[in-house]
Amino acid sequence: MTPLRELDGMTAWLAEIAQLPQDILLIVDEAEQLPESGLESLIYVMHNAPQNLHVVVAVRHGFDAALADVLAYGQCVPVGAEMLRFRFDETIALVGSRFGAREGADAWLRLPLPLLRIVVLGPMAT
Repeated sequence: MTPLRELDGMTAWLAEIAQLPQDILLIVDEAEQLPESGLESLIYVMHNAPQNLHVVVAVRHGFDAALADVLAYGQCVPVGAEMLRFRFDETIALVGSRFGAREGADAWLRLPLPLLRIVVLGPMAT
């Protein structure tokens, strides 16, 4: 259970965010790694976020129950692998924008996927 004074601190932080004139984006990656108190804090923030605070939570598993009410009220949109996957036409457009007319898209799409990632996204993509 998150101590009351931590919730008071988060409430004060959320009030400060609400006073800002611009939108704020909070990104939490690998949220499944959070300790229990961190998960409780994140859920508190998501339930009490002001209009100008947008929260993106990247999680591999285990948050469905914790965020069920936020999902039910349409305040949260789950994005799975299917939504993130490039469609064929998007892949053609990406390869074409990266290499132009130097090579036909068909030639690049015949590359093995790990090699295609390196060619399109760069060596650090693997």
